[in-house]
Parts: sequence; C-alpha cells; structure tokens
Amino acid sequence: MTVLHETSTFIEEITPRLREREYAAQVAQWILATQGGEEAKKRFEEAELACRMLKSDRELFQRIKKLRESDGGQDVLRSRSIQLLYNQFLKNQIPENLIRAIIEKEAEVGKLFTEFRADLNGQRLSDNDIGTMLKQEKNPQVRKEIWAASKQVGQAAGPMILELVRLRNIAAQALGYSNYYGMRLALDEIDEKWLHRFFKTALQQSAMSYRVARLHIDQVLSRNFGVPATELGPWAWGVFTQEDPIAPSDLDRLFANQDIVMYVRNYYHSVGFGNEFDDVFSRSDLYAREGKNQHGFCIDVDRMGDVRVLMNVLANEIWFRIFFHEFGHAVDAKSRSSTLPWILRSFSHMMTTEAIAVFFESPLYSKDYLRRTLKSANDEELIFNELISSRARYKLIFPRWVVLMTNFESELYKNPDQDLNALWWGLTKSIHGIPEPKRPPGAMDWASKYHIALAPVYYHNYLLADIVSEQLKATVARSLKYGIEDPFLAEFLRGRWFRLGASLRWDQLIRFATGEQLNLKHWTNALKQL
Repeated sequence: MTVLHETSTFIEEITPRLREREYAAQVAQWILATQGGEEAKKRFEEAELACRMLKSDRELFQRIKKLRESDGGQDVLRSRSIQLLYNQFLKNQIPENLIRAIIEKEAEVGKLFTEFRADLNGQRLSDNDIGTMLKQEKNPQVRKEIWAASKQVGQAAGPMILELVRLRNIAAQALGYSNYYGMRLALDEIDEKWLHRFFKTALQQSAMSYRVARLHIDQVLSRNFGVPATELGPWAWGVFTQEDPIAPSDLDRLFANQDIVMYVRNYYHSVGFGNEFDDVFSRSDLYAREGKNQHGFCIDVDRMGDVRVLMNVLANEIWFRIFFHEFGHAVDAKSRSSTLPWILRSFSHMMTTEAIAVFFESPLYSKDYLRRTLKSANDEELIFNELISSRARYKLIFPRWVVLMTNFESELYKNPDQDLNALWWGLTKSIHGIPEPKRPPGAMDWASKYHIALAPVYYHNYLLADIVSEQLKATVARSLKYGIEDPFLAEFLRGRWFRLGASLRWDQLIRFATGEQLNLKHWTNALKQL
C-alpha cells in the first residue's frame, strides 16, 4: 500500500468517528450556553470528554505521526488533513484523569459565567445591565461601585481559573512544552517571538495617534466626572479598558427603536449572502433571558451547514456591531466548499475567521451606509460624525487591550503563583497609561474577563484579525466597484477565501487572497485615515 493510499484510508476511517463526537460536543455546548443548569453542564462534560478521549488515543496518534513523517506532499489536501490531525491529537496525548479534570473544571467555570449575576445593593445585575449603567452614570463614587460590582464574577471564578491554568500547564509540560501558552501558539502555527515583535511594532506605529487620542479622552472624562485627569481610573472607562470611554451616550439613540435585525439581514442579502444569513438566523438564539450565556458567539455544529449564532441583542451600537460580526463568522462557515474533506471544512485559523467577522463590521462605520439605512433625528449627520470618531478611538484603544491580554496570559502561564492582580493593573498602566485603582487585598479583577478562563490563548487573534481585515478590505476596494457593499462581494469572498476552508495555512491563505504576505501597511494607513 502506498503512503498516499494509506493516508486516504486512514482519513476515511477517522472522519466519521471525529464527526460523530465533535457534533455531540458542539450540540452540548449550545445547550449549556442557551439553557444553563447542572444537567446541561454534565452533558457537555461527557460529550467533550468523549471527543478528547478519541484524540488522546495513542495508537491513532502513532499512525498519524507515522503518516505525517512519511508524507511526500503528493496530495496537498491529504497532507494538510494529516498535519491538522497531528496538531489536534498531540495536545491530547495526556492521561485520561487529566483530560477529565480539565473538562470538568472548564464546565464548572462555564456554568458560573453563564449563571452569575453581580449584586449591587441587593440588585441582581447582568453584564448588559452594568454596561448600560456605566454609560449613563456621571457620579464618580456611584460609578466606582458599579465598576467594582462588575469584578465580582472574577472573585468567584479566579480560584477555579487558577486550577485550570495549573492543569493546562501540567498537560503541556507532559508533552515537552514549557507551558500551555507556548504549546497553544505552536500548535496553532504561530511563532511566539514573532507575535510579540509584530505587536510591539504595531503599537509603535500607532503610538502618536494614541497619545493624541488619550489627551482628548482624559480631558473629556475629567470634565464629565469633575475630577482631575490624574485621578481617573479604570472606573471612568467602563467594565474593561477596551472600548471608547467617551462615546457619546446619545449615540445609541441612532439605534433606539430601530430594527437592527432587519438592517443586518438586508445588508447580508444585498451583498449576496441572503440564503446563508436566513438559514443561520432560523437556527439562532438572539435575545437575553435569565440563565443564558451573556456573550455573543457563532458555532459551526457539524461542518455540514448547521451554523448557529447566540447573542443578547439590544438596540445599541455594541450589539449592532456584534450582530454584523457574528454573522460574518456565520457566512464564512456556511460558504466552505462541500467538496473539501470534512477535516478541512473549517477555518484556516482563528485569526482568519475573526478577520472576516471584523471585516463585516465595516458598514456600521460607513457614513454612506448609515445615511441610506437609518431613519434618525434631524441632527443625524452630527451623530454619524460622532459615531465614526468614536470608532477611530476604539481602533487605537482596542489593539492595546489585545496586547495587554496577550502579555498577561503569557505571564500567567509562566508563573500562575505571582500577584496576578498586580500584574494585570501594572500592564494596564504601562500599555494604556491608566492609573492602577485601589483594590482590596486578594482581589482577582483579571479573572472577570471571560476569555482568560474559557478562550485561553485566543485574544491575540483579535488584533491579528484587525490587521488582516484591513489588508482584505484594501484588496476588495481594488477589486470591486462598490467595495464592502458590492453585490458581488459574496462571490468574491467565496472564491478567494471561504471555499478554501482549512486547506491552506493562515499565512498561505492571506497571500492567496490578498496577493501579499501579512503586513502592517494597510492597517496603519487605515488608522491615518480615521
């Protein structure tokens, strides 16, 4: 039997087993997110354990390893399938009791984040409640109390997250890696040294613009709250320091009483993704309720067309953006070629699917789109300008938040026993220039960020995605007459990106789609035009 034939036979053998278990795990994750509860938690644990136990099978891994070592590259799709299988199976070559411990702890933390509500003077508050209150409250003392309430989930989750970090490190070290952070990057085909250099350059190239923006931000916040700029802490920004803290509160009246569902649907229909949008919409869960996960995400349940979106939609700018974003993920997932092997019917990399999602946020910050779409007040032009100015500030603030998260996670996995709250606020001060707040001993503010617990070593993909997105937008602008609103956009993206799935490495896909390797040129140009 030739190596090529042996590879084909193995892929045909393993695919139905993987598909069955991953489908069960995805469905269980959806049920846990939409319903919560102990029964859903147990179902997710069992499904995830079954999936990981298959990938921990040593005999299967040895076969994959042998096929990878003897692969001559005669068939690129099979070669890529074997490489991805190797990456997935390698990280699961750990004892069953360790796999089980990690899954159980992840499910426990996931249930906590789904069901937790902050307590403020006896009032139970959701994430949406806290966000709305911080947008409206002007009294510094009251804001500090609301902001502190947003960190209560961290106090509850922190000890469990530290257990998870240690378990993940034990797993990574058993496989020959120094820690889990380094393992995840390596198996995601990202060079850690390159990543930190690339991000350092990105912040350097945007430093002057950020300093100018910060002077304006501090002036406005100082005036709004009646305190000197030197006394402004993270409470003045929001739950986290990742959004524009001076976005005018009346921006949301652009979207009040507006049917944002209709607007997003109309956009995706207008650029050729109507069928994909409608199918996903029919399967999705869009509105908040007690016991439901408070975040937004898209899930490809079976790689065969069952794609769903979870959101907690409100008629405001943030959820309008998230709506565009998550359905960007959705049309990506729905558009992968059905002729690809099932293993390759996924995204090339987290950064590439995030890049598509960020790409599809663009209409919301286009004056032309807003003028045509929204029926607003007489001063709508002024509000449009304020919205776009706020977006410009966000595009300077958010990269620094990503670098903060990236650096924090890197240090967290290197030494989880250090004073992590001091690390968190120290990075906030050095990267954002925001003074450290006075916090009680033992505070675990860092643990209130969901991603640290349940989307580990992921956040760097958001900045990479923003950079890739600008490179893709530049390509679309050169190639299509009406750019991001062109009726042939779907056809273009299907041909250049979506149909390829995971058949190419992320760097190969970017070069194929845009004609150049990943670089900062288009991203820095876009920042200059804001």
